[in-house]
Order: sequence, then C-alpha cells, then structure tokens
Amino acid sequence: GAGTFVVGAQDGSIAPEFQNSGTVNVNAGTLELQVRANSSGTWHIADGARLVMKGATTTSASVFQGAGDVEITGSATINGGYAVTGTT
Repeated sequence: GAGTFVVGAQDGSIAPEFQNSGTVNVNAGTLELQVRANSSGTWHIADGARLVMKGATTTSASVFQGAGDVEITGSATINGGYAVTGTT
C-alpha cells in the first residue's frame, strides 16, 4: 500500500504478498518478505540493514537504493532504478 513502512532495530518478516506504492525504509536488521513483492514505490536499505525477498516485480517508477544488502531468492523483474551499494 501507499505510505511509509519502516523496519527499525529488530528483524521483521511478512508472509502475505507485499504491495508497495509508497516507501519502505529498512533502517536496521532484516526485512524478509516470504512471498513476491509488487512495487511501484521506493525501497531504502540502510548501511548494515538487509532486505530478503522471495521474488519481485517492479514498475519503472520503483527504486531500490542504499548501502545495505539485498537478497532475492526467486525470480525478479526489476524495471526501475537499482542503486544499492551493499551486497546483492
């Protein structure tokens, strides 16, 4: 959905399909999406933080950015920007 989703100092895990049309801030810890994510929004992964996705489909408006780590374990179609400087 729209708005801002923030992961702070603790790890988080989301099982239903995740729809992002706003902003996801992974400020610390790990955010694990256990099913595919569909996104037209922004993903910011801070230094030392980690985003784990089972797959993803993004629109050209979607942007992944930050110094954190991103792991995609399933198929992904990334149509937008990708400026993650951590491990991918």
